[in-house]
Amino acid sequence: KNNTDRSYRETPSSRTMVSSLPERMGKPKHGGRQRRKSPSDTSSSETQGSNQEEEKDRGIEISYPLLGFLISFVFVAFEKRRQRLLTKAPLIFRQTSSENDKIFSLMTSIMLRGVRPSLFVGTRSSLNSAAAILKRGPICPDRVREIVTMGRDGARVAIDWELPKLKIAFEKRKTESRSVRGPIQLPVVLVLHGVNTDTSSGYIRSFMSECTKNGWIAAGLNLRGDGRVKLSTPRMQSTAYTNDLRSIVDNISHRLSDNIPLFLVGFSLGANILLKYLGEEGRATSLPTCVLGAVSFSNPLKINLTDMKTPWKQIFALGLKKSLLSMRHMGCHNFQSAMWKALLSPTLVGTRSHTLPHTIRNDSTYPFSTRIGYSSMSEYMEDSSCVKYIAHISIPTLMIVARDDSLVYQNTFESLSHCMANPKVILMKIRSGGHLGFHHSPRNFSSFLGVSSWADQAAASFFRAL
Repeated sequence: KNNTDRSYRETPSSRTMVSSLPERMGKPKHGGRQRRKSPSDTSSSETQGSNQEEEKDRGIEISYPLLGFLISFVFVAFEKRRQRLLTKAPLIFRQTSSENDKIFSLMTSIMLRGVRPSLFVGTRSSLNSAAAILKRGPICPDRVREIVTMGRDGARVAIDWELPKLKIAFEKRKTESRSVRGPIQLPVVLVLHGVNTDTSSGYIRSFMSECTKNGWIAAGLNLRGDGRVKLSTPRMQSTAYTNDLRSIVDNISHRLSDNIPLFLVGFSLGANILLKYLGEEGRATSLPTCVLGAVSFSNPLKINLTDMKTPWKQIFALGLKKSLLSMRHMGCHNFQSAMWKALLSPTLVGTRSHTLPHTIRNDSTYPFSTRIGYSSMSEYMEDSSCVKYIAHISIPTLMIVARDDSLVYQNTFESLSHCMANPKVILMKIRSGGHLGFHHSPRNFSSFLGVSSWADQAAASFFRAL
């Protein structure tokens, strides 16, 4: 038996069979009885699986912030590159004269330095234009409002006054209204807003704040029907009507002390009214001697309602219909019928056409008599355009326009010869600014997202040079 067992164990086939027997029987290779899995082993395997899933989820969570950081980094790098490409010094168009040379030498820091648009806002024309109107702007808690009645037709307009902070610090609140009634001892800057806005808009507040920082008194004129002042006559504002501005300038000029200057500033359609007024007064040589200079921002120069693009024509139509709603109960039956037809018209041209017979206007020659009505749309647009009056402007005037202003730049380019025919006019064109935006990033990063306006500083530098 022992020999048989020995021979059996030493046979190669038996050795293979013996070594593979435990594997076939499902037993451990090195002997011993196989142990059944206990509940503790099952729970430990489940715990190990859950830990692996948690580590996988944690890796995904860590990758999300990293991905967001990379996307933000690429976007900011792209914006910085776009900002560098748009940073250009303004182009200056002017005639050579001793007066212009003096102004240019005093404005070197503005005219020769590159205008760097702000990130995310100044680099986009649409955002630049929207931010000009939607931004809140610096709030002046010491604004003084004055209601002025026009002597020609009885309309009422509002003037919002802002005094320099140094003067406010030493005067009582009750004496602020007296300080603007006269005699006024500080330079005054009269500001005209654009369409569908008033002096509470962000770009107007920003400019008036810049004026008070320079020690000047800022006066924001709300055109008739704007500034939360209801119309008292069935005559809303018109781009061709300059007698309201004429009355306000004469009113303020009589309050000024001797040798105190008055500066005029206009934005968009307010700039069109301003240059038309200066041309009329310059041709009649009747401009008050205290008016020393003017600045025009984003001036359309030519009024052409038929070629206006979206969304500007919708915006202007809404502003026009807003004024019409306040006049729907005024006037005679024919006037009310025309107003309702204008309100129901779906287009800007149709809305304006129904109001033409009742639109206020004035003669372009002295004594600038007030008249009512136009016979056609072409007559209204020709009378409203200020381009033909620029040649008669008699005081230094700075015109600022942006290359990416889709609303007015084409008109400015086509009217360049009219502007350069007058040696008193200086045209400044910048690469990026939108319509009324001009948001830029100062070198000290005090306004990273473009709260401040480069055009405000340029206008203040121009007034200081005068």
